[in-house]
Amino acid sequence: MKINYLERITDGPFHHLVGFTDVDPWSTDCEKLLCIRVESIRDIPTSQSYAEIGYVDLASHKFHSVGKTSGWNFPQGARQHWIRKPEGDYIIFNKPGDSTWYSQIVSIKGEVLIQCEQPIYAVSPCNNWGYGINFSRLYRLGGYGYPALYDHTKSKFAPKDDGIWQIDLSCGKARLLLSIDKVAETPGITPVIRDTDHYVTHVIVSPDSEKLAFLHRYWLPDGGIQTRLMLHELASNKTVVWDEGFLSHFDWIDNDSILIWGRAKGGLQAVRSSNLLTYIPFAGPLLQFVKPIIRKMLNKKISENSYYKLVNEQNRFSSTMFSSNLTHKDGHPSFCPTRRHLLLADTYPDANGIRQLFVYNSQSQITYDLGSYKQDAISPNPRNLDLVRDRVDELVLKKFDKAHYVYSRSGIHCDLHPRWRSDGRYICVDSNHEGSRQVYISNLDEVIQS
Repeated sequence: MKINYLERITDGPFHHLVGFTDVDPWSTDCEKLLCIRVESIRDIPTSQSYAEIGYVDLASHKFHSVGKTSGWNFPQGARQHWIRKPEGDYIIFNKPGDSTWYSQIVSIKGEVLIQCEQPIYAVSPCNNWGYGINFSRLYRLGGYGYPALYDHTKSKFAPKDDGIWQIDLSCGKARLLLSIDKVAETPGITPVIRDTDHYVTHVIVSPDSEKLAFLHRYWLPDGGIQTRLMLHELASNKTVVWDEGFLSHFDWIDNDSILIWGRAKGGLQAVRSSNLLTYIPFAGPLLQFVKPIIRKMLNKKISENSYYKLVNEQNRFSSTMFSSNLTHKDGHPSFCPTRRHLLLADTYPDANGIRQLFVYNSQSQITYDLGSYKQDAISPNPRNLDLVRDRVDELVLKKFDKAHYVYSRSGIHCDLHPRWRSDGRYICVDSNHEGSRQVYISNLDEVIQS
């Protein structure tokens, strides 16, 4: 079945975006949609690039501003969330302080209610807790952080005083829940290389609010990245590794299982992830040189060995395919809040800039085509690169040529990042296929009934 209809709810001259897949932007009454608006999508955001935080009235399509910030990026916005309480909905988003990031809770009229001690990344489904990370440290890895403030942990490979913070949303107080040092010392299959920079990102709370899943990333000797999918149980304070290797986007299937896109393990990945290369002169740079050649020779095999995997406590470090009928292409998956067998996802732009949008029914194994959307082909402007490059690790800058780096950090690179409404009836995407970056919604009642 093909459904090719998206309703645009924002318009120019400003550009609008929600951000990442894991955020439900609808208010509790489903009458307002939370997003940000910016002036340009051609430029990399700098410390002087401001976004307005606000919501769209879905009846009138009018944007209502509640504040502004320089704490935002194109892939994930300002991590703006609704905080849903019996007395009404509030809005939380990130802002820079004098030396550290914080988050601010405001009313729908923009009145400042609470200033939180740490920035926000995720809000628990119970709406009592927020979870934050250091966006200056994350910016060094490229893409998902903010450049306005220098990273005070830059001199530390795995700091003991930074990591994932838990925020009490009733008062804004925060405590360090899990340090990066603790993350790095948590054992998996492969020994972790300690004398390299470590990062945490992509924090997603389980549907029952009792666990956190997140990605731990660190540099390998050959210049590549090792990624580990990690779980933290809040009640027991237990942290474990569920998977490692070449991993990307993920979502909770239910409270005990996760779907993640990744690559089945192989001998080359095991060598790259070990300490062996650190003891062999020139081995790391040599492997970095030959990797593109190997990848080109084995492109089809690598593609076949990369897919959405099923992992859980009993199925750790697994290569178990979630479904042979689901695309092998990487994208941004999320499960329907009301019917967990429905998986919403997109694909990255192909060679022609086309992004696919679909829903996969894991019970019937039917894929519902929600359309193909061509990314805007205009070129980004490189003028801001020199203003932010001192905030980015040199290893990142070496991995990309200038044109690619500017493109991937600008708003021209626009993933659909599809997301569900809480009742599972509507979805929302960001797209620039009509010449500007705007927010679109679609009613999926026809799919949900199946």
